[in-house]
Amino acid sequence: MSNVLLAEDGAQFSATIQRTEDGPQAAYLVVGDKGDWTRTQSDMRLFETEAAAMDWLDAEAERRGFTRYPFELL
Repeated sequence: MSNVLLAEDGAQFSATIQRTEDGPQAAYLVVGDKGDWTRTQSDMRLFETEAAAMDWLDAEAERRGFTRYPFELL
């Protein structure tokens, strides 16, 4: 298994965009659980537009093999 958690390995991807005074803050969380171990990966970034934040989230999900994922706009 690579260092990146992948959909094909059973990982779960979720994301949020939170509106802040400084602009949209996008974050994702990837959780891989194989029974005897659990790993997480996450990142958070600030963007100028919600569209740019969504593009980044979509790219991060896609590189891990996710075509759909739970998303929340806060």
